[in-house]
Amino acid sequence: MSVKVLAIGIDALDPILLKKFLPELPNFKKLIDNGAFPEYKAIFPYDSVPLWTSIYTGLDPANHGVLKTSKSFEKSIINVQSIEGKTFWDIASQNGKKVCIINPFVAYPPWEVNGIMVSGPVGFDGDAKTFPEHLGLNQNLPKLGGVHTKYPLENELDEFYREIYSITQNQFKYAINQLRSQDWDLGFVCFTTLDSIKHFFWRFYDEKDPTYPGNNKYENVILDYYKLFDHIISEFVKIESNFIMVFSDHGHQMRSTQLVNINEILRKNGFLITNNNNSDFSNIYIQGKLKSKVLDIIYATSLDSLALKISRHFPCVSKKIQKSDYSINYIKSKAYTSDLVGMNPCGGINLNIEQINDADYEPLRENIIACIKNELNSRERKYLKWICKRDDVYCGPHLSDLPDILFELNDGYGVNWDIYTELVTNCYAHRLISGGHKQNATFIVGGKDHEKLVGINERTITSLDIAPIILNLLEVSNDGKFGSKNI
Repeated sequence: MSVKVLAIGIDALDPILLKKFLPELPNFKKLIDNGAFPEYKAIFPYDSVPLWTSIYTGLDPANHGVLKTSKSFEKSIINVQSIEGKTFWDIASQNGKKVCIINPFVAYPPWEVNGIMVSGPVGFDGDAKTFPEHLGLNQNLPKLGGVHTKYPLENELDEFYREIYSITQNQFKYAINQLRSQDWDLGFVCFTTLDSIKHFFWRFYDEKDPTYPGNNKYENVILDYYKLFDHIISEFVKIESNFIMVFSDHGHQMRSTQLVNINEILRKNGFLITNNNNSDFSNIYIQGKLKSKVLDIIYATSLDSLALKISRHFPCVSKKIQKSDYSINYIKSKAYTSDLVGMNPCGGINLNIEQINDADYEPLRENIIACIKNELNSRERKYLKWICKRDDVYCGPHLSDLPDILFELNDGYGVNWDIYTELVTNCYAHRLISGGHKQNATFIVGGKDHEKLVGINERTITSLDIAPIILNLLEVSNDGKFGSKNI
């Protein structure tokens, strides 16, 4: 009899919160007590799009090339052609295993597999699609793919919660019906809704958050969602399988409350050129100062909801203002801050190779790295966790898609793009989106054959290990296709 593996992906399932809530999560507790729960660290950057792609393929971003993230400002299309045929379910299919793949985040539209694959779009509203196509006929497919295509205002949170809760339940009902009715060796279901809940309800839960409002009707929303997934797990474990695993792409914590204006460092040191050639008291200087003052007022007077309403009507203008695009001369600048994963600790700096001679490229990178270190870390302050060249982190055919310089700020600090402002400013959007991603993620594996799980708890796994683990449990060789070895 062939081995059956059921894998459940839950975006943003956090190991610290899971342990904290465990007394109220009997099914998670039973799975952990009778299985493996190793330390698991996501690879850089801690963003869902590249991380789920790394989980599926066992490849880092420089080798899979899927980096584009979904924005609140624009429709984002993820090019999945670079991973089609390379995921753990593709390799299982190619080795004769039947697969049942439901809602793999990023992997849209679905492609041909030995079994079924159902997925939805990322970053925009659209219809779920199936392989084979006839699977979707005469069926009410749930909403699949990415969920929060726009940020909810505070007075929209009740409706937002009801919608996300309904989406989760509908996805679960559809997935478990398919798993019960289809013939499969490998089942995989992915849920992204917990991430949405944490992004927008974190400050109502976390008493340490500076915008925590005190006792409030939303303070148990995150716990309740963990209980919902505990119930979902209780139903999945009833399905016949040899191994069941639950994993996330990243963890979750309070989002950055302070922003570090990297572009201002680059401007002051002559690497970034404004449209007024960096002269003070110009229109751009005045606009930069005015923008900073307006954002301070928005933060101090809780007018962020009003600002969000305005941005919804003028999304392209809002994005240009946020990134200071109207002020920066990208043709003359030698370097500028990358939009890698938004206002989060993971960041990058792009070098303008058209402005740099080949012989000057490495000295310029080293100069900028030294400059950033000097500006951000001193005896009095330490904003920077690490900074290095991109080729010190990764190597691969898509390395050039990454910023030339990569860095990570310390917890509590996020990347910002403002110029003509203070080095560190308040995160004016924190009330709107108060939860953020972190490196530590969750990986649990158990099942009726859990006694065969030898050695997993003894090591720290990464995003690159999950695909090899799944195929190893399925007794399928990966033939060196992954960036990690079998466990």
